[in-house]
Amino acid sequence: MVNFGLKWVYFLNVYNAKKKFRRIIPSLWFVLLLFMAGKAMAQENYRVSGVEFVGNDSLSDSRLKEAISVYGTSAFKSSILGKESFFYSEDAINDDRERLLRFYQREGFLNAEIENPELKVSDKKRKVDITFRIKENKPFIISGISHSYTDSVSSLRVDSLVIPAIASSILQKGKRFRDAEINSVRSAISTVLANNGHPYAEIEPVVSVDEQAYTASVDFKIKPGPPVQFGEITISDNDRISDKLIGKHVPFSSGDTFDRSLLDRAQGQIISLGQFRIVTVSAELSETPGKNVPVKIKVREAPWLSSKIGLGYGREDRVRVFLDLKILSFLEEGYKLNFYAKHSYLEPYHFSARLERPSFLAINTVLSLEPFVRRQREPGFLLNRFGGTISIWHRFSNSLNATIAYTLERINLDTASISGAEPMDVGEIDLYNKSSVSNLITFDNSDNRFSPREGFNLSLNSKVSGLGFGSDYDFLKVLADLRRYQPFWGMVIAAKTKFGGIESIGNSQFIPVEDRFFAGGANSIRGWARGRLGPVDGDDIPTGGRSLLEASLELRYPIYGAFTGVIFSDIGNVWSNSYLFRFDELRYSAGFGFRYTTPIGPIRLDLAQPIDDPEKTVQLHISVGQAF
Repeated sequence: MVNFGLKWVYFLNVYNAKKKFRRIIPSLWFVLLLFMAGKAMAQENYRVSGVEFVGNDSLSDSRLKEAISVYGTSAFKSSILGKESFFYSEDAINDDRERLLRFYQREGFLNAEIENPELKVSDKKRKVDITFRIKENKPFIISGISHSYTDSVSSLRVDSLVIPAIASSILQKGKRFRDAEINSVRSAISTVLANNGHPYAEIEPVVSVDEQAYTASVDFKIKPGPPVQFGEITISDNDRISDKLIGKHVPFSSGDTFDRSLLDRAQGQIISLGQFRIVTVSAELSETPGKNVPVKIKVREAPWLSSKIGLGYGREDRVRVFLDLKILSFLEEGYKLNFYAKHSYLEPYHFSARLERPSFLAINTVLSLEPFVRRQREPGFLLNRFGGTISIWHRFSNSLNATIAYTLERINLDTASISGAEPMDVGEIDLYNKSSVSNLITFDNSDNRFSPREGFNLSLNSKVSGLGFGSDYDFLKVLADLRRYQPFWGMVIAAKTKFGGIESIGNSQFIPVEDRFFAGGANSIRGWARGRLGPVDGDDIPTGGRSLLEASLELRYPIYGAFTGVIFSDIGNVWSNSYLFRFDELRYSAGFGFRYTTPIGPIRLDLAQPIDDPEKTVQLHISVGQAF
């Protein structure tokens, strides 16, 4: 009985224990779920410290990072530099996985595979590193390019060879299929048709894919639509400037064949009047294509009187202050008058008045007259200039401009500043006249005026002095300046080459000191102070030269926000003889600097050290604007 009782008690105890355990099991599951949820919630609040890609043999990490929303932030950038962190989100990561897949498909990898992202979690540092594993697979190749019409083409004004030429210039057989290039061809064909009277054209690319051969052919289905003409042209919101003057700058009339490119041209030509803040030129296309397309021109006039006052500091010109006063429609409609006054160490005074007449002889041509008086101070000279310039400026396109100018001026030179500079009595050259004609041609397709990231800038300048009116010195001066800007992995590579020469063409061999070449300074060879590189006299005063060669290379990189950095190297020199460039006498400098972006251009600080020139010290340059 005892044994039976013990067994029964044991059975009851086990039964009760199991019963309690059964009750405990849901609680344990609940605790476990809370723990897992807590872990997930913890990851949701974890900072993403890094994003990596594995298997992306064809597409770079930088391109893939641009295609997704998540990004990594180091603890230093987050806590010290204040950069906003990206916190882990499972939904965001899954969305980015889909973005990567679609990005690869747009790049021609139609069978690409993106695995579930791998997470490396650090609970201690509360951070997550994310790795996307990619299997690109074989890309699809373009096997054929064609076009066909889905509508009558009897009125089509585009040559039959133009469209295939456009397609083949962008798409090439044997190259990887890419959505961006398909869209570029469609846009280019649409533009050509719109510029030839067919603004309602529809272009639809039809892609045929061969899964076995991994190829794709593209046929552009074109529906040209009806031929269209410019309709009524209306001008609105103008008060001071008449419809007649604005209309002179519109390169088309009602009834002309529609050309979309002329709308942009009209806008540029109206803006060139310098009388407006805003100009919009738009074609009023309707849902139902018609024979005529009305054009609306809306303008917002600038105030007739405006002024700008500036105050700044630079290591070379020190404290500078200027006043620019502008009067619109001065004397006559469309005319513009500018009064300018400036003071700095390099220009103790500079006063000028510039009167401009638009549309002189032709549209996009401006005639200007500018009297001036200046006092100019440089390391090698000090002089006063009094005279005037008459110039004609013409804009051939948004990138190409040309100017021809005639200047007559009288120079009062501080002769002590160039004593010993020339083998002649300097007392004969302290007061002289100059009569000269100069030409300037510029081509600039860079993307930003203050801090370009892409494009190039070319300027060619020539000057002939000695054209009557008592001009004392005859010479020819030429100067070429080429600048190139190229994006590079989120940075910018900037390069500059500058060279010039001066040749005497008269009996006098003397070249006025203000026309000679000087090198060194914030915008030149930065390892030397302003004007200190090149020939000097017995008193170590720069005398300038007749030949100049400069070259600079910069790597501009972002730091944080408006702050950027730069590493640079400059080479060059100035020689006394005309068109004599001694490469064994080139001087080198290198350095680094910082930029802070502002609405008026970057504030710049550069430190530069001459190379292989132990007698020279580090130069500090502070200025506004890029070096080039």
